[in-house]
Amino acid sequence: MNQLNIVNHNGILLADSREVAVMTEKRHSDLLRDIEGYKSIMDENADLRSQDFFIESTYKTEGNNKTYKNFLITKLGCDMVANKMTGTKGVLFTATYVKQFNEMEQRAATQNKPSYMIEDSVERAKRWIEEEEARKAVETKSRELEQKIKEQETPVAIYNLAIAANNSMSMQEVAKSLNTGRTRLYRILREEGIIMKDSTLPYQRYIEAGYFKVVERPRASGDSIVNDPATRVMAKGFDFIAKLLQKIATRNQDAI
Repeated sequence: MNQLNIVNHNGILLADSREVAVMTEKRHSDLLRDIEGYKSIMDENADLRSQDFFIESTYKTEGNNKTYKNFLITKLGCDMVANKMTGTKGVLFTATYVKQFNEMEQRAATQNKPSYMIEDSVERAKRWIEEEEARKAVETKSRELEQKIKEQETPVAIYNLAIAANNSMSMQEVAKSLNTGRTRLYRILREEGIIMKDSTLPYQRYIEAGYFKVVERPRASGDSIVNDPATRVMAKGFDFIAKLLQKIATRNQDAI
């Protein structure tokens, strides 16, 4: 066995003690005993947390309902196991886990990056394909949602549909749903300090509030593909805009 199956659990990269035991040519029970010894020493020191190195877990084998103990080991934990080893086995284990963890860390680092920010051409192409597939899926859902919206009459009903579809809407779709124009909607949102002046993008605080998200929309530019930022309105943002327009309409009515 020359590689570890590194998993990403809530942003933490972990290896299974059973696989580590195989790689280090140890009995799993012996490795568990060693880890328990490391943990007992660290737990006596207030400056150390053994959970940063080893996370206790359990597993079951096929055809057996009995529960067995294992540990999920962080990169720090693998460092500790490797430091106790010497010779060829120690070198091979260290080289393998460092390589696997680094690959997973790089993958996690690029996972949320838009394609245009990825330097590696192969990874950039893969991400662009993922973005295109996601964009097409969103457009399909948007068309389905638009069809349903045509059957509705009130902003509340439209808002509920947006939640049910777990989808976002373009500014054009929001404007149409609320019986206003896209240009007028942008003007109001700029005047209210929601959309940046001379832009179609919202201020960061409204993105963080969950009202909007900014996506990259690919378009052809000569012989290359460029990505333009585009604002999408979340269900929470739709409700926010609908209430804002109602508030403005009431305010204008009171001024008459």
